[in-house]
Amino acid sequence: MIFEKGNNYSKGKGRPKIDEEVKETLRCASKKAAQALVKLLDSKNPKIKLQAAIEILNRNFGKPKETHELLGNKEQPLEIIVTSIPSLK
Repeated sequence: MIFEKGNNYSKGKGRPKIDEEVKETLRCASKKAAQALVKLLDSKNPKIKLQAAIEILNRNFGKPKETHELLGNKEQPLEIIVTSIPSLK
């Protein structure tokens, strides 16, 4: 599907629903997928081993929070200007 500027094809629909049969198939495969990921921790390739470790940790503890540093003039406070707030109807 080609998206054109100004057309919102999914407006009001939210996230597409996943078929219940597909959900059940994925649930059944979850244990096997987790075991495969754990086996990758023993890979001889350090990149694969690292990626497997990251995936396991992220799934168990969540991804680390991102931090951002704002640089600017220390004598001027950071200003946040709200130009418009769409009405919530």
